Amino acid sequence: MLFVFLYHAEWYLDFRLLKVDGFYHPFYINCFFFLSGYLLFRKQLSQPVINEGLVEFERGGGRLLLSNIICRIAIPSILFSLIEFFPKKIIRGEGIDFQDMVFETIGGGTYWFTSALVVAELVLLLLLLTRNRSIWFYVTACFILGLLGMEIVKHGILNSGIWAWRQGLISLLFIGLGGMYWRYEKQIDKMMKWWFVLSLLLMYIVMVIGLKGYNDPLICTLTIQPLGLITSAFACMMLVWLCKKLPDIKLLSFIGLNSLGFYFLSGALPNIYSILFSRITGLTMTSILLIVFVSSILTAYSAILVLTKYFPWVFDIRLLRK
Repeated sequence: MLFVFLYHAEWYLDFRLLKVDGFYHPFYINCFFFLSGYLLFRKQLSQPVINEGLVEFERGGGRLLLSNIICRIAIPSILFSLIEFFPKKIIRGEGIDFQDMVFETIGGGTYWFTSALVVAELVLLLLLLTRNRSIWFYVTACFILGLLGMEIVKHGILNSGIWAWRQGLISLLFIGLGGMYWRYEKQIDKMMKWWFVLSLLLMYIVMVIGLKGYNDPLICTLTIQPLGLITSAFACMMLVWLCKKLPDIKLLSFIGLNSLGFYFLSGALPNIYSILFSRITGLTMTSILLIVFVSSILTAYSAILVLTKYFPWVFDIRLLRK
């Protein structure tokens, strides 16, 4: 999430910090899909539950999953896009168009990531209706649908951007990888010795630098390439390994627990601060970028701290009943 803020700060300032964006592109968004797959399959197909003959999905997990998709992802996305729409247009000096507003809000056009996540999890919901207990069934289905999404983009079929459905199909590749990681986590953890991680890191550097132009990993721009998928998979594994080694850091834990909230603010705040601080003279672009980045993170932290305490329902509409 920190890299998401950094990317948006660089984008709005039109300045790249030492050109490091190529090193975090393979994981800064894809890892969210990877982790979503890990968490979802761990919950729906946990081995103890299967051994008891009580697959969680058969005990109402499907209704709960659908409720989570609607109340914790889709509705908050629409709500925050409504809040953001008019100030965004004013800041950019753009006119207000009703059709554009409908697409940006109800059509899921503002936040492509959460829109794609909604589509991907709805597909998984349909797959889970089979009540199949094998992770390989879901991983295979995710890969087939993900590759189908890449072919749809390649041939320009149905170019509608409603709810980023094409990105949602492609993201199933990483959701499937997350499911594989969950299934073989113990074995993977045993493999992740320092020499193995170093080997992955070296291969990653070679892929990012030496094979530039052939390893595009970006789902958001629909330009993901096969080598980009491999590069991103390496990056996700190393990032998870690193996070497991880190001690508990309150700031990072708070961001992690409220990642969707930070995501909703990751575009607007860097945009506003880039306009404000870029007018300051006497500062280098590197200094302005760091100021915009840090200011955006701290402002988001403060805003989400207030929202989670006094208005938690904006992140889960079901809390209104309480």
